[in-house]
Amino acid sequence: GAVLAVMVIFAFLLSVRPTLVTSISIPASVLAAFIVMAWQGMSLNLLTLGGLAIAVGRVVDDSIVVMENIFRHIQLGDDRWTAALNGTREVTVPIVTSTMTTIAVFAPLGIIGGFIGVIFVPFALTVTYALLASLLIALTVVPVLGSMLIKQGNHRDWQKAWPTRTYASLLQWSLAHKGRTLLVAVALFVGSIALVPLIPVSFFPSMGAPLLRVEVAVPGAASADVLVQQLDQVEATLEQARLGRAVNVYQSNIGGSPMFGMGSGRLDTATVLVQLPEGTDVEATAAAFRRDLAGQGRTITVSQSSGGGPESNNLELTLRGDDQAALSTAAMNITTALQKMPGLINVRNDVATSPTSQGNGSQAPISRVDGQRAVTVSGTITERNTGAVQRQVQQTVDQVGLPAGVELVTGGVFADINQAFSQMAIAMLMGVALVYLVMVVSQRSLVTPFVIVFSLPLATVGALGGLLVTQRTL
Repeated sequence: GAVLAVMVIFAFLLSVRPTLVTSISIPASVLAAFIVMAWQGMSLNLLTLGGLAIAVGRVVDDSIVVMENIFRHIQLGDDRWTAALNGTREVTVPIVTSTMTTIAVFAPLGIIGGFIGVIFVPFALTVTYALLASLLIALTVVPVLGSMLIKQGNHRDWQKAWPTRTYASLLQWSLAHKGRTLLVAVALFVGSIALVPLIPVSFFPSMGAPLLRVEVAVPGAASADVLVQQLDQVEATLEQARLGRAVNVYQSNIGGSPMFGMGSGRLDTATVLVQLPEGTDVEATAAAFRRDLAGQGRTITVSQSSGGGPESNNLELTLRGDDQAALSTAAMNITTALQKMPGLINVRNDVATSPTSQGNGSQAPISRVDGQRAVTVSGTITERNTGAVQRQVQQTVDQVGLPAGVELVTGGVFADINQAFSQMAIAMLMGVALVYLVMVVSQRSLVTPFVIVFSLPLATVGALGGLLVTQRTL
């Protein structure tokens, strides 16, 4: 990432010395972030290293602005020392404001609890430390190096470059046609929002090589040996697939922690994580495994694993009410309907036959939630677009209908998505508010910052448009 950033800088500056002055921000900022992280007792892990990787591209921004302005003063005839002093002083407020607004966006993530907080807080802190270090370096180290190394002729005349000429023409047209320009901007924003239903939605994306999670359940197993025998048969089939290069590697776990797909937490169930070669048709392979791994005495469930985060394929619908018969009937009807729905497998419920129901075989729920009788309908989602499955499930439930006195509570990954998206929406709104406040303080105006804030919604044009084109999940 650092090498690519330096290459981009050089491609625009076309001079070695300004590139070196600007690029010093990258190692200096990362090392300074390391110092603060060590002081705070933070560790190097996937999240903090990810924050540093993102920061690498951002830490050069302030230095580029300072270096450009220093060079401008040199070109105007100032000596190097005066150019470094005046050039840095002129842009201090803008770059401080720019850095503070970026940090302000991350601040609301610190108040989000649960899984979202665990994921984003270390990431946000790492980026913040690197950005603060880059600001300090841009205001101190870069001016010193600029006064020593930058001289006239070290720089490209951007006024004559084709990007500047092209942009000048576009800017002139926009200023001459203000109404049309704003109308196009609004149309692009509205059009990007209209793309949301076409973009796949999931709670946590798959990472790295494709992974399948195979659950081997032996209901009523008298001992762990029974489960082990069934697991041996499953592993024998997987080993043949590995020898045929249809599988890279597989790992089995009995009991253990249910976090991150590594175990079920139950002693009558084994979990096998199967890594597939890159480019494998995951859904077709999963369907083949459901057929080939099945056997007498065991239940096989195969689903795609996130491979680095919590499982994002658990369907859970809870029906609550006081009427025991109505609950049971609704649960059975919904289960039957969902079993026919594509994208769902292993749909079941926890309704059990009651031995005290006068021998008529009526159904009875086995649990209570908030003091009410409750029945849970569960299953596994096999589609990558969890949002589409959620809409189909809701439509199916609406078609089946619920008896009077029975309410539906959504759980599982649907609840995770709803909660996480709500939390992130609140954090984004708080971030925008903090960005506005930072600019109010720096610009000493309540109106001027709105010019900048109004540009934020247009980010959806690139973000949502890119997700649609690549079909990556939101």
